[in-house]
Amino acid sequence: VLPDPTTIMRRRDPQNSVCLVIGTRHTLAATMRIAVAGDRPHAEKLLEGEAALENRFFPGAVLSRGATDPRFRGNGLMGFLVSLGVAVARQCALGSALAVQIDGTPHFAAMSAAGWQSRTISDRDLALVRNERPLQLVYIGRERFERSADQSRHAHDLLYRRLKPEPVIQEAADRLAKAMR
Repeated sequence: VLPDPTTIMRRRDPQNSVCLVIGTRHTLAATMRIAVAGDRPHAEKLLEGEAALENRFFPGAVLSRGATDPRFRGNGLMGFLVSLGVAVARQCALGSALAVQIDGTPHFAAMSAAGWQSRTISDRDLALVRNERPLQLVYIGRERFERSADQSRHAHDLLYRRLKPEPVIQEAADRLAKAMR
């Protein structure tokens, strides 16, 4: 589930990031990058948009560059990766996890149900995302990590049992902690 991050990192990915991957022997089913943002300007650079959050949310885990192969959509893979991102943020004792989502999508609804908060943001600064629905900065503070973990474990029980992500969470947290030193 978590290969060497350098095998799928993009040239522009920050050094203090890891890529979580779910795949088969022959294809990547879903991927997501987790990077640590020390402050709001750094988070905004990683998200390519607004991150108007209080200082208590930083450093935070920025979840971005998520993608699911169309053949694997509808299986909850991205929701599962987001739950791993929260677990990594919790393991690293970060102040939050944050991302950008499109309002009204099933994934946005699942994140809201798991305790994530949101604020509408402008898409004027985003180079990659254009949509008719409002974009949302979604964020979850460390005080809600436990609730999110419980909700995600319930929602993705089969994936948790099949993929046994605990070693992946620990490895990703170790890599990010090392990069933050």
